[in-house]
Amino acid sequence: IFSSSTLHNCILDRNVRTSCHLDIETICGAKTADLHRTWQATYSSSTKPCDVILVSGVNDIPGTPVDELRNTLNTWSFQLTHQNPSSTLRVCKMITPPAKAWFPANGPLPLNNYRNNLAMIIEVNDMINHINKLNSHDWVIGFSTEGCRSVTRGGERRTSHNFGAWREIIHGKPRCLHLNDRHRAIMLKKLIKFIETTIVQPNVIQPNELQPNMIE
Repeated sequence: IFSSSTLHNCILDRNVRTSCHLDIETICGAKTADLHRTWQATYSSSTKPCDVILVSGVNDIPGTPVDELRNTLNTWSFQLTHQNPSSTLRVCKMITPPAKAWFPANGPLPLNNYRNNLAMIIEVNDMINHINKLNSHDWVIGFSTEGCRSVTRGGERRTSHNFGAWREIIHGKPRCLHLNDRHRAIMLKKLIKFIETTIVQPNVIQPNELQPNMIE
């Protein structure tokens, strides 16, 4: 598992358990290209098959163009399968933090100079879906609605942020960039369940059983 601060040190949470071996490489502040370089430096000389799962993207928004992200993921995937045809890359759809994106159901923008990157995050997550399908992964667990909730406005179900799930809420809604430790541990537990039932023991569980709150 490669991640930025999104999953940094979550494995240390006492509620997180795993029945299989995992290497977790996290770099706070890392962009996707940084994580790719870390894989190259650490694992590219190994010829053993390896299943790589990427949980990142927050630090790429808004500075990294979508095409650049796509090229990094395609290169990473090619290098993995060239190293060993049994190796795989799965990319989780990125979270949507209030500091980077604002749902219409949240209400008015929180600041006059607030930059809403919601459209870019949606585009990146659509691209991630496409990359996964190109790599023959029809469904990969995603986290674009982690820290969110469904609300009913005018008879219509819409997505808004659950601001209490974010670490920086005491500093104001537009500062919320990281999920709090409890919710990050929940994320990792979902990811571990996905790994155990989709990669280690496939076809044991249905995708919609992994995310009972909001399915992606």
